[in-house]
Parts: sequence; structure tokens; C-alpha cells
Amino acid sequence: MGREHTFDAGSGTGLGSDPFGLRGLLEGAAKAVGVDPTLESGETLMGAAVALEELRGLVEAASARVLGQLAAAGVTNAAVGMRTGGWLAWAADGFRVKCRQRVNLAKRLGWFALFGDALVERRVSYAHVEVLCSVANPRNRDGLIEAQASLIDCAAEFPLEQWARLVRRLATDLDSDGSYDPNDDLDANRLRVTPSGDGTADISGRLTGDTAVTVNQTLESLADELFNRFRRDAQVDPSQPMPSRATLMALALAEACRRAQVDLDSSCQPGVEATGGHRYRQRTGSGSRRSGGQLDLRRGGRCVAGGSDDQGDDLRCRRGATTAGSQSPARHSRSETRVGSPRWRLCVPRL
Repeated sequence: MGREHTFDAGSGTGLGSDPFGLRGLLEGAAKAVGVDPTLESGETLMGAAVALEELRGLVEAASARVLGQLAAAGVTNAAVGMRTGGWLAWAADGFRVKCRQRVNLAKRLGWFALFGDALVERRVSYAHVEVLCSVANPRNRDGLIEAQASLIDCAAEFPLEQWARLVRRLATDLDSDGSYDPNDDLDANRLRVTPSGDGTADISGRLTGDTAVTVNQTLESLADELFNRFRRDAQVDPSQPMPSRATLMALALAEACRRAQVDLDSSCQPGVEATGGHRYRQRTGSGSRRSGGQLDLRRGGRCVAGGSDDQGDDLRCRRGATTAGSQSPARHSRSETRVGSPRWRLCVPRL
């Protein structure tokens, strides 16, 4: 069901009488995809980009209205025993999470009848609807419903980003749980780095409050610095490419990490240097005592310590199949114990 026609853009199979005019839309979209943009002028491409963006918003708006009705009437549940979001992902071969998000937004659009009418009359765009529905919840819903007319009027007066900030502030003020302070919600900060086997890494996440401001300002400042550096190089050698802003931001992140590492290395105090999960010792004079600190920096190997206090010098580095004898011997002074590592080095202040 559905999937055999997923990529047959011009078929329009299953549309019945096609009250939405989707057959013509599919044919036009297929024609647009087939045009070679390299053969068109810049002016034509710029006009097409704006028109396609407007078309995308209209299609999203129509989709939201259709999905909202399907969900409200429970059509897919009755027909195939699946909720609307899961059915859409299966029938259209889409991502389940994204399809569910679109259905949830469509449901919330049903709360705001005036916005639905304004969307049809094109007094607001689908982007306005996305903003409103993304901040709406059962606690602030009634207040936002009362403010619909004013928000629609404001949409014609303010740019989208400014209007979005206004709506987010209003939604926060109307929330019965009180205003939301992102600085108190540490768990809202998320960052995930997913390395792959080809030497690349995917980074995704979300920062809030002061953390977001600090990171953004730091990276923007470093990106500006790198841009000036590349521009000076290009003035000397015009063949040198100028990276995009996105590339500069990525390089700025690497530069920030590099400078942070330099600062950490320069600020390390004398103490224990370790490379794995072990209980470390600190020597003072001729004696030794065990610290309760547990270091866990496993990276292909670990360091372990001897089991008794009179074996404080018995520190062995284990790294894969490498034997302890092949590692550099531990070096000791009157105030510190050190264990070398080819991959990790942690400096722990003296106790």
C-alpha cells in the first residue's frame, strides 16, 4: 500500500477525484526538478528560489490541514490500525520521528481556528504557524487562543524573526508554570559528537541560556578572526579559496578546542599523570599513601596500581597487547607520581 508509488511523482495514483489539484502540482514539481539550473540566468534562479520557498510553505500548510483532519477523525487508525504519524511514515516511506512531529503540529493548529483561516487567506505563512504551535501547550493554550487576532495583525507588521521572539515571550508569560529560565535547566543543553570510521564526525545538539550565548559569541568571534586570516591570504594569493561561513564556524569550533587544550596544558599543576581507570598514589618523602580518586579515561588501554601501600611504585600501563615492559618507566619525585601515556595524559593537583 502506498510504497509502490512513493517515487512515481507524476502518477497521482490514489487521489480519487483530486479535490486538492495535486495531480497538476505533482506534474509541475516533476517538471521543475527536471530543469537544469546551470542553463538559467542568475535572475531566473533567484526568482525561482523565492517562488519555490513560497510553494513549499503552501504545500506544508495544505499538508498540515489534511493531517490534522486525519488525526482528529482517527481515519488511519480505523482503516489500517495505525496512528496518523506512523501510517504516514510507512505509506510515504518517511522518517517516523519527523512524520509524528508534523502530525503533532497539525493537531495543535486545530487549537487555533483563526490562524487556520488566516493561513488559508495567506495573511500568515506556514512559518508563523510553526512558531505558534511549537510554543503552545495545554498550560498556555487558552491565553494564546485569546491573543490570536492580535498575533495575526502583528504578523503583517513585523519580520518573521521579530514576530517569533514576541510569540515565544508571550507563551512563556502565559505558561501557568511561570516563566522559564533556561539557565536553571542544565539538562536542556545537549551535544552529541558521533565519529565515523572515515575520519569525520557528525555534531548535533541544542544549547540554552548563557551557555548558548557564550558558545555562539565565541564561535562567531573566532570565525571572524579566521575570515580575516583567509582574506589576507587571498590578497596575497588570489587563487586561495574563501571558505563559507558554515566552514568558518566549523573551523572556529576546532580552534576553540585547540586553544582550550593549550590553556589546560599550561595550567596543569604538578601531580599525578594517568591514563586509565586506577587508584593513584601520591608520594611524599620516602613514604606513600593511596588517594581515593578514581580516574576513568579508558582509550584503548588502562593503568593499574599495585595493591598494597608499600608497592606505590608498582604502576603498569596496559595498552592493547603492549606489555608493561615496553612502556616508559614511571618517574617519581618527592611530591608526585607520573605515568606516561601515548594517548592520554591527565594532570591531577597535589592533595
